[in-house]
Amino acid sequence: MSPKKNPNMPVTILSVFLAVAVIAAGFLGYKYIDDSNTINTQQETISGLNADKSSLQSDLSAAQSTIQDVNGQLSSTQSQLATAEEDLAAIQAKYPLRNFESLNKLQLWASSHKQTDYNYADDQYATALAIQQAAMEDGYLVSACISWGHATGYSYVICEAMVGTTVYYWFPQDGIVKIYMADIPVD
Repeated sequence: MSPKKNPNMPVTILSVFLAVAVIAAGFLGYKYIDDSNTINTQQETISGLNADKSSLQSDLSAAQSTIQDVNGQLSSTQSQLATAEEDLAAIQAKYPLRNFESLNKLQLWASSHKQTDYNYADDQYATALAIQQAAMEDGYLVSACISWGHATGYSYVICEAMVGTTVYYWFPQDGIVKIYMADIPVD
């Protein structure tokens, strides 16, 4: 027997083909929408990353500027420290104040630091104080004194310094050193 021909076969094949085409179109549509959403999500992620990158670049520029400022401050501070260390070394070279090493050195120093510009007793004491200041700047201990003459009732201004255990004095205006007291006990 021969098989019967189904008159609906072309319709069935066409229906199956159409069903497959609709399913394929639905799947491709779903895939298109899903891929579009994925692309949109990735583009949003890229935009966010680009914004983060711009923000980080701005932060980096600010940090580099801060580093330059800090380096400038560091350089300035290092310069100030070097100056302070030089000043400290100069101070340590002078202080504590010391006595003169010899009478000859004291006489040379006193004669080179005479003070002759004064009119009144107050000015004369100021000149003795100027000598005292000059001695400190050179690292020496010199006293500016006002002495009262008990016999005469007059006062006079002198400078005093020590060499070893001997105290010497001189008048600020002449710088001639004379012995005042010898063998002073020194601890």
